[in-house]
Amino acid sequence: MRILIATPLFPPELGEPAEYVWELAQRLATEHSVTLLTYAHAVVPIPNVRIIQIEKQHRLLRRLITYTRALLREVHTTDLIYAQKAGAAGFPAALVSKLRNIPLIVHFPHDEVWERRTSREAHSPISEFSPTQEKGVRHLFLTYAQRFTLRQATHIIVHSDYHAEFFSTQYGIPRTAFCTIPQPLPLGIDLPFPATPLSHRVVVHMPAHTGSLPVCVHHAYTMLVHTIPDVTFTLLHRVAPTTPLELQPYIQHIISPSRAERQHLVRQSGALILVEDTLSHVPLLAEYMRSEVPVLVPETSTAAHICPLPLLHTFEVSHTESLTQLLTRTLTDTLFQQQHAQYVRAHIASTYSWDAHLAEFTTLLTTSV
Repeated sequence: MRILIATPLFPPELGEPAEYVWELAQRLATEHSVTLLTYAHAVVPIPNVRIIQIEKQHRLLRRLITYTRALLREVHTTDLIYAQKAGAAGFPAALVSKLRNIPLIVHFPHDEVWERRTSREAHSPISEFSPTQEKGVRHLFLTYAQRFTLRQATHIIVHSDYHAEFFSTQYGIPRTAFCTIPQPLPLGIDLPFPATPLSHRVVVHMPAHTGSLPVCVHHAYTMLVHTIPDVTFTLLHRVAPTTPLELQPYIQHIISPSRAERQHLVRQSGALILVEDTLSHVPLLAEYMRSEVPVLVPETSTAAHICPLPLLHTFEVSHTESLTQLLTRTLTDTLFQQQHAQYVRAHIASTYSWDAHLAEFTTLLTTSV
């Protein structure tokens, strides 16, 4: 099959979906003819994959027009377009798919409009998000582009059934158009130093723009520093908080850690707490899952709908003792730790491996053409 992959990012740039596309293109090229179109000044070549670069330094309108023209030139020798996201690459792909009647599969891991909203607001739960409420020309255009792209797609790949239900409702698209195919875990970063496990370190992924510990976490900290030897709390802040940091013993604050630093800290920890209720944690969940460290989330968190509960462990936010009891078990129960690690390894092999992903993706390809 002749497959054209349209992506906004590609190595040497990092970030979603560059690493995913890099690995996917290599694997597809063993059995298919693969062409890849990306915005880039320079790219890392892949054997047997033809890569077309669109200069990304130009203004937005010029980039979109150039990208669309390149797609139009390629569709004559293409059986299917696989677009990453529904914006800079997905929108031109949807236009060409409509004009040339070419099947289009869209990989829609998250909503870019909502992501931009969460980057500028203190806390923006996905349950309160509606694309029609966004203001500003750029947000309105991106909302329209995503809606047009998703409605034009033959199939839309999402990471969980929760995503499918949510996006189906928000964009008025039939649920049957969505296919849940978990994305393979990223290959990870090879660190030049070993990660020595510290079984009593607790890493807390903090809500944006706040330096104050949530009540349940503060209670757990207060109780555990007196009952578990050597316990420490490391707080990861996405941006500098607007409230003063809590300078207390056994608490370490890290502002905007790099991916390698974050990965190293989690590998060294005994538990990870995700307090914020946000779908943007999906890549983080995948990254943390590989470390086999127990991940603790509020029972109302959307994360509990995205990953099977044995992979996550839930607590009641309103019941202050709930997190304390769960953390105590997580940090001190050796059998619990072993069973969690065994389940994670088995689940990764069956659901989050490249073999599992390609099997489902190949089936989708055959039904789309």
